[in-house]
Amino acid sequence: RLGTIQVESGNAAGIGQIQALATLKKPGFGPAHLWLAQHAIGQRAIVKLTFDEIRQHLLWAVRQMPENVVARQLLASLYLNSNEPFLAEEQLLAAAKISPELALELAPVQIALNRSPDVIDVPLQRAEEVLEQRFAEDNSVPLARIRLANVFFLRGRQADALRLLSDGIRNQPEATELQTALSRMKVEQVRFRMRESVLNHDVCRQMVLEAIQLDPSNVAAIQQLDLLSMAETTVPQESIQPAIDFWMKALASEDDSMPKEGAPGAGNENQASDQNEILKRNARGCLVILLSQSGQFDEAVRMFEPMAMASETSRAIYSKLLRAAGQAEKASEVLSALQQEQWQRHEQDPDDAVTTVSLVTTLLSRGHELEALGILRKTAVGKDGGIPADLTLQRMYGKLCILLFDRGMADWQEAAEGSDAPTVAGFEDGTLLDPLIVAVQCSGTDTEAVDRFAKLAFSQHPLAEQAAQKLTEIRARGTGGAVVLGIIGLRALEAGRFEDSVRYLTQANNQTRGQNAQLLNNLAIAIVRSEDSDLDAALSTVDSALRILPDHPEILSTRAEIYVARREWAKALADLQVALPLRQSTPLVHRLLKEAYEAIGDEAMAKVHAARLAELEAVAP
Repeated sequence: RLGTIQVESGNAAGIGQIQALATLKKPGFGPAHLWLAQHAIGQRAIVKLTFDEIRQHLLWAVRQMPENVVARQLLASLYLNSNEPFLAEEQLLAAAKISPELALELAPVQIALNRSPDVIDVPLQRAEEVLEQRFAEDNSVPLARIRLANVFFLRGRQADALRLLSDGIRNQPEATELQTALSRMKVEQVRFRMRESVLNHDVCRQMVLEAIQLDPSNVAAIQQLDLLSMAETTVPQESIQPAIDFWMKALASEDDSMPKEGAPGAGNENQASDQNEILKRNARGCLVILLSQSGQFDEAVRMFEPMAMASETSRAIYSKLLRAAGQAEKASEVLSALQQEQWQRHEQDPDDAVTTVSLVTTLLSRGHELEALGILRKTAVGKDGGIPADLTLQRMYGKLCILLFDRGMADWQEAAEGSDAPTVAGFEDGTLLDPLIVAVQCSGTDTEAVDRFAKLAFSQHPLAEQAAQKLTEIRARGTGGAVVLGIIGLRALEAGRFEDSVRYLTQANNQTRGQNAQLLNNLAIAIVRSEDSDLDAALSTVDSALRILPDHPEILSTRAEIYVARREWAKALADLQVALPLRQSTPLVHRLLKEAYEAIGDEAMAKVHAARLAELEAVAP
């Protein structure tokens, strides 16, 4: 105690007294080992220790004090930082037995280690019991509510978790930590639902906007918004203006980044200064995303300029922003200078994959596709030209082949009806299918190539039969399984080949054991639109999809179509009214609403949706 008192009062000599109690070669005194490790990890350590020395002190602390949760947490954190998750799991398992709520730290580690759900759930169940009891005793403590909600979320009770936090915000609107927790949880739910199905895109985009509104400082939410962005759409400025205001203020004021009293780092000026710099860096990046998303490209360019030349990546981003802001000439100058530097490095070491990736990326950004194709072909290995061995180059090669195929298709569609399919630039000695044959071999573009083959196979294109044969070859190899069948079934559905669609989608659904909501939704549509539609089977199928993705607007629209076919107007309207807010621009929804309102005699509403349907069909007949 004397040593710690001396250190706390500014007398560094106290360190020596503590070190005498905790040498690395002897068990020593457990609390002294722990203190030295904590001190070395801290921001203002007087005595610097190596990673191995800190670990050894913590190991002695754990052996001397096996019930000390702090020592085990620190040791687990150390193991995670050194990429030793198995050892971290061991420490957190022991800590969670002592303090069950530490299952919240253990679960992410076990998920990363691919532990079975049953194994992960055991400590979480104990944590839930303890936290529920604590919450029942006093539900006014925000941290208790947040921890319980996190346990619910990790145990798959996402709706309960979100509801628990929402109730807390309603009852304690001044508790900003609840808003922060709900914002973060919504981002996690978005990640989960996007992994589950691309059908969730629109719903997830709305959830991300809600997360930003709850906590404008949520960097992960802003980054997720950028990932979910679509080139043809912008976010209403008013929905993200509070976030723009927050980050503008953070960029302009040092005080906004200072730790609040009682928070980690409070009173530590050096740490506060570091946090201020981190916040400012985040501020500029977040503002660029938010301004771009709301269509304010000139402002986004101005915001990005101070870091535009920091790296090759930043220069590439800068050129994209310049193009979006209408400054094409300046964007071209930036990329031209970047390309010259990359060419020089590539010529010095043409086998360096990283340099090649950078050069090809720049060439593609400048529209020099054939030049990029030539470079990628030189990296290919195997028979008939083959494909690049490097996975990143392979993916780029496949993407470029897809792009060239799409251009060839566009050229054919613009040519006179009934003309032969043109050749593709870069593949003049073959047919339009050649770039797809390459792309289907490449990691990351194989499913895109299958999609193009399927669309072609169900078209009136001269190469439709050859495309169908290629799909048969792909299926015969067992490549893709349910994914390939699902793509073929969807393209058959879009082409109006409903019986074919039912056949392919049924096989895909059987392979996925009825657990893929997107397949189930498409299968239900194909069944209800087929010549011998089995409406009971269609309804059962779409209900299965809704059990996986409850209240999803796309699937509700499908069920409404089935209800309309069954002349169950009230049920159809109920589903359509839930789907409408996120499907305002979907002609099918307005057609079904028009039909349902006409059936129940509500002519006024039928006219409203008939007018909206006419508007949408005029834009995209």
